[in-house]
Amino acid sequence: GVNFGFSIVWVILFIPCSFWCWYWCAYNAFKSDSSLRFMFFFFVFFFQFATCAFFSVGVTQSGSSGMIIALKLRQSNFGVFILALVGFILWALGAVISALLLFRILLFYRTSGYSVEKMQEEAGHAVATNGGVRSAVVAGVKTTMQ
Repeated sequence: GVNFGFSIVWVILFIPCSFWCWYWCAYNAFKSDSSLRFMFFFFVFFFQFATCAFFSVGVTQSGSSGMIIALKLRQSNFGVFILALVGFILWALGAVISALLLFRILLFYRTSGYSVEKMQEEAGHAVATNGGVRSAVVAGVKTTMQ
């Protein structure tokens, strides 16, 4: 019951989040040649990789069907063991593909002349040109000066 409920939540949550959190980030990073957007993509996509790796392990009561659950079901129900084994293989394959994609984009990032310093410069520029940040700083200075 709990695993099935969590699996439905993961489907509802992860499909839209995968589009907005990493596909859209990668698209915008390549489109705008922004080091800051690449860093955001790396940060978010690392969690994609970690989630796939965690689910391939198969911690009980987590909604996943990985190796731990498959090994627990090996003796009791062979059909469910096969399904859990397939789940483990697919999650592990997803983790491997995610790692390869992450390293491939990281290689592109490094060979294209991007750096952490450039990302920090872009972040500073974005903060300095943001009207909301400027008005908050002015309001903070005014209250401090009074």
